[in-house]
Amino acid sequence: MPQNITAEAIGLSDGRAVPLHNIKSLQISASLDSPARSLSGVFAAERLPAELSRITVRDRGAVIFEGNVDSQRSVIQGSGRLLHIEARTKGALLLDNQATPRILTNINLSIAFSLFLRPYGFILVNPQLHRLLSSYTVRAGICEWEAFAECARRMHGITPYMEGEQVMVSRPASHTAVRISNTGRGLRFTRLEHRFVPYNMLSEVLIRGADGVYNTAVRNHSAGHFNVRRRRYITPHNEFMETPSQDAHRRIRRSMLDSRQVLVTLPGWADLPIGQQVEIVDSSMQLHNLLIRDAHSVMDESGIFTKLVLVSSIHL
Repeated sequence: MPQNITAEAIGLSDGRAVPLHNIKSLQISASLDSPARSLSGVFAAERLPAELSRITVRDRGAVIFEGNVDSQRSVIQGSGRLLHIEARTKGALLLDNQATPRILTNINLSIAFSLFLRPYGFILVNPQLHRLLSSYTVRAGICEWEAFAECARRMHGITPYMEGEQVMVSRPASHTAVRISNTGRGLRFTRLEHRFVPYNMLSEVLIRGADGVYNTAVRNHSAGHFNVRRRRYITPHNEFMETPSQDAHRRIRRSMLDSRQVLVTLPGWADLPIGQQVEIVDSSMQLHNLLIRDAHSVMDESGIFTKLVLVSSIHL
């Protein structure tokens, strides 16, 4: 197992650092759809530790993951003693805590951020978006992140995402695309899979009005290009009651994202953030306007590799 990746945990009772020397397997995952990065690891140990509170993973001394332990299992079997750890970064607080049910009036993005996310120590990027919502109902049972994301979608038609402790309310973009190629310059890959599933596309979404009639249609002309006809009838979600067509467009965009995906496996621990622009330029395939939606960095007995899920940035 490579030696440049190291891990240590903090004891819950005494706060002491517990080195986790022998990493059997490790996976760190991130997604545009979640404010929290996650870790799943298995470690061999001569002596199994007591309860742990936090875990930190470093690559050549630089912290690449730090989060609270969600689950700890100590297993003794024929091959020795194994410690299984599941953990998530600070963003998990926004998923684990429910927002206070209430009706809010005349709020903008900065106010929503102050109510839902600021108390947990996060930073808002793009606070210059000042559109007001005259009324917003925080439904019982939704988490802090969902409450804020609903506000952002309703105000600006944008789903926020997380970069470290920064909350980004914009569409992911980078000036220079990372090139992946085995026949020219760029990052080398060991496996590349292109998925085209037109079945996932929606061609038309009809919206139910206040009178109970589905009299507003939003059409996806791209689906017609692929001879796809899939109609859906919706009652807009709470956050889209004042702008129901946004809900329809969001569903159509998601259906287009799910219809085209590129799965790439790269050797090594690729330091690529979610939202990074990517292009595939190879002798067998050329694909542009892609971005990283999900990233899984894996280390096990076979070595270290990174799995990426790429989607079209056009439909995000």
